[in-house]
Amino acid sequence: MELEEILLERSSLKRKTLIANEMESDFSNTPERLAELYGEYAKLRADLLEQQTQLSKYIQVKYKSGCSGLEITKWHETTTQMHPASEVLNDLRNRVKGPLMTQAWLKFYEILSNIPELILSVDLTADRFTTLHLCEAPGAFISALMSYWANEHSERTDFPDWYAATLNPHHEESDPGAVIRVDTLILEFPDRWVFGTDNTGNIFNFGSLASLKGKQFHLVTADGGVDCSADPEFQEQNSADLKAAEYKGICYKLKPKGNALLKLFCCCHESTLKILESAASSFRKVELVKPASSKAGNSELYLVMMGYFGRMAPLENTVGFLENNFSTISQGLKAFDCLKCITSHIAQIPN
Repeated sequence: MELEEILLERSSLKRKTLIANEMESDFSNTPERLAELYGEYAKLRADLLEQQTQLSKYIQVKYKSGCSGLEITKWHETTTQMHPASEVLNDLRNRVKGPLMTQAWLKFYEILSNIPELILSVDLTADRFTTLHLCEAPGAFISALMSYWANEHSERTDFPDWYAATLNPHHEESDPGAVIRVDTLILEFPDRWVFGTDNTGNIFNFGSLASLKGKQFHLVTADGGVDCSADPEFQEQNSADLKAAEYKGICYKLKPKGNALLKLFCCCHESTLKILESAASSFRKVELVKPASSKAGNSELYLVMMGYFGRMAPLENTVGFLENNFSTISQGLKAFDCLKCITSHIAQIPN
């Protein structure tokens, strides 16, 4: 398959203000109807989990992997072999020498290439492009941004003025299971990394971005995650607090008319749906995207938010938003349909 044939999947969410104009009344906005809609979204999530479960069972039977560690290894091997863009990263590493060229690097570069408005929509006639990267270690998004800028904005002599926040790998209170130990970029640019008033870098702590007081940014990204390998079916729920903290951090530090990128999972749980509705009310344009370089074997999607209105809407859900965006989110989850293809072809993969 040619690289040009592998495309990033995009689905645009409908803005809440437009929905409100179309609704004749708000009488349907009842707790009962809201509960029904949450149930319908839960069915979407259940279908995705069923695809992942079936593939996991096939892998377990084929490789007779009673050990969960072996099953996880085979899961990654299998989904990688069936992933249409699996060779892109290795090919890129052979052609281009750059720091931190990981899957995260490739995903962000792909998103920037397909949605150049993340940069082009910003008025840079008087300002240097400023970025903040939350939960960023080891720094792949920063590296990808710099490479993209050098290739696509070579006419500018100034590179983006970036800052990043992450768990401090050198703090004694940092959870060894949560912290990223690759600290090359942190050691090279110590003044660019923000660890908050307590020096932990914990995004849940009040004052984690305190040293950036007075600073706002044209672009804010958040690519954090938690280890859900022992409980993959609850990845979205277990990541809920982190995603909410990242989203609030984005809105707190983003300039009016600025743009943002937030990694989400599945987008069917109540916690995520509240983020989606708030974003649809807080930004001019909101899209769910699945990069081609992101394997269907995981549940990640990226929320692209453009044109910040300068104020974060409440984290809540209304019937109108959930009803009008059900088909959009369903369409976004079709990016995972190739799991069925992987399952149907599992027998063709050698032991």
